[in-house]
Amino acid sequence: MFTITKNRSFTWPIRVLSPESGERREIGEFNAYFRLLDLAETNALGAQGDTAFLSAILVGWDGVVQEDGLAYPYTPEHLATLIDFIPVRAALLNAYHVAISGGAREKN
Repeated sequence: MFTITKNRSFTWPIRVLSPESGERREIGEFNAYFRLLDLAETNALGAQGDTAFLSAILVGWDGVVQEDGLAYPYTPEHLATLIDFIPVRAALLNAYHVAISGGAREKN
């Protein structure tokens, strides 16, 4: 049975990779909490660009810490800082699309 619900969300692991000396190296991993968009929302936000799209779909996270080891909680300001870092931005967009398309989670 499949139940249609208005508000859907899911958790997905995010593996952040960064280029270094000709290789891609993992620099961290955390869990993202995504809101699943409907087609109209996806199209409207897609036209506004990646920042608007990510701001709408990413509703929380765990496992993100500051340099001093303290938790980096989800806030609108922290969200803006996090998605400004290109490797994180790319990892979030990729993870969301893999998750909704039924693709496999990336293995370590």
